[in-house]
Amino acid sequence: MKNYVFIIDTSYLLELFKVPGKFTDAAAFTIKEKFKDAADKNARFVVPFPCIFELANHIAHVADGGQRQTLSGALYNAVKSSLTKAEPWIIPPQKEQNELIQTLCQIFHEQTCCMGCGLTDTFIIEEAKHWKRKHNQTGYYIHIWSKDHNLKAFEPDHEMNPFTG
Repeated sequence: MKNYVFIIDTSYLLELFKVPGKFTDAAAFTIKEKFKDAADKNARFVVPFPCIFELANHIAHVADGGQRQTLSGALYNAVKSSLTKAEPWIIPPQKEQNELIQTLCQIFHEQTCCMGCGLTDTFIIEEAKHWKRKHNQTGYYIHIWSKDHNLKAFEPDHEMNPFTG
């Protein structure tokens, strides 16, 4: 049996939430279908904590106040549900905050910054590695869902037919 874990980048969330100026109808449709297909296979979706902040920043800059309020409400409901039921997402970190930020900044400084990856991308990469270590057995596939080709290259398992925009 195959088990899938998808680490979700902000670029996919922008499409999923259809944030004005940050999505296209075609990409949003494709990503929504990918989520449906993966959910039908009982996949797990992991949204790293920094991606929620990035999504919220984009929502905060939506010009139409009504649309901004609707989007922020949708984000609030998704986060609330995720924290109480782990649905639709699992939201890490599970580490203590001070240890996490120190570790991430060290990896960013020593490894990922020179490759053009920011701190949020570093978090996503490390989260993917964590899930791979946690489920390092046959039948588990860990992927990063992102429209960023550079970030996508760091996923532990190669995804067949990825969507990168």
